[in-house]
Amino acid sequence: MPAEVAAPPRPQDLEITIVGIVTGPRALILVRTDRGQLVPMAEGDDLHGWTLSKIEPLRAIFRRDADETAVPIEYRAN
Repeated sequence: MPAEVAAPPRPQDLEITIVGIVTGPRALILVRTDRGQLVPMAEGDDLHGWTLSKIEPLRAIFRRDADETAVPIEYRAN
């Protein structure tokens, strides 16, 4: 009987909140990490092994190896 092969572990989820966005010649997002740190990020920047691949008006796309995840940009009225 062949031994069962376990599926490879999924990459750790990216647990961040996008708290701001700056548009212009070089777009930036400001993220709050699961540790409460505020980190400015531009396309191509890396956080916890995830690379910010694209900033869109309503979401930011992160990639890690073959995985991709979209993090919504939530706009709130004050």
